[in-house]
Amino acid sequence: ASLGRLGHRDGDADAVFAALLAAVRSPAARDRFVRHAAALAIAGVAAPADLDSLVRDPSPDVRLAACITLRRLKDERLATLVADESAVVATEAARAIHDLALDSQLPALAARAATGPADDAFLRRAVSAAEQVGTPEAVQSLLAVVGRADASDEARSEAVSYTHLTLPTYSLCRSR
Repeated sequence: ASLGRLGHRDGDADAVFAALLAAVRSPAARDRFVRHAAALAIAGVAAPADLDSLVRDPSPDVRLAACITLRRLKDERLATLVADESAVVATEAARAIHDLALDSQLPALAARAATGPADDAFLRRAVSAAEQVGTPEAVQSLLAVVGRADASDEARSEAVSYTHLTLPTYSLCRSR
């Protein structure tokens, strides 16, 4: 973690990144404190190509650490992780995008409202993102959440509420 805070980027950066990646792959990284410490360090030493490789890694544990790293960096690659096959990774990406108000990434989160994980942590953020985006596609995502049998009553209720708020705005925009 100290290396990450210092932004250690010299001739040893590749070796440091490799050691941190090994730590993320180890069973110890299942502990959230170890995972977060490794992610913090990775944020300080990883090159852009390193971050790309983390996002594409076959291990959900590595992609989760990547998500935490990208959150720290407020990186655009988070938008790809909302479509991750792992519900845990996708939900962590949704938390990062929504909770940090990363406006440029909200459309990607809104688009996943219809097909993303059904847990409330993901869906409620995706619904909120769709409301904030306010495009016709986002309204379609809201309507899809209303029809999702696997969505909680709360998530569906929020989607209905946001649809009522978004449709008049969209109608006004279309009449111009």
